Amino acid sequence: MKKYLLIVCALIFSIAANAQGKAGKQQAKAMKYAELATEEFSLDETKKNAVYEIKLEQQKEIMGLAKKKKSGELTQEEFKAKQKEVNKSYAPKLADAIGVSKKELNAFNKKAKEAMKKK
Repeated sequence: MKKYLLIVCALIFSIAANAQGKAGKQQAKAMKYAELATEEFSLDETKKNAVYEIKLEQQKEIMGLAKKKKSGELTQEEFKAKQKEVNKSYAPKLADAIGVSKKELNAFNKKAKEAMKKK
């Protein structure tokens, strides 16, 4: 009986740790993006935090879409279209938070994407 209880506890802890890992990745990516924006545009701490919060919201929304795709609610094409909509809806918010034009933000996003791939 003790073995079963120990196995159940270990299983619960591993599931909880896995769930935190996914949220932690989103937070880490949002923080990296905010840090890159801070370096690129010399943002103060308030603007950096605003960029972080907006990017985190965006990633959570896209993660929700990814879950729907994985469960079969969305096809790959629908997922890509909705992801594009989400990105377009957050672009003006990010541009305002950073204090740049949409064109400058797009150029920065390309740089940030490459930098985040390298880690």
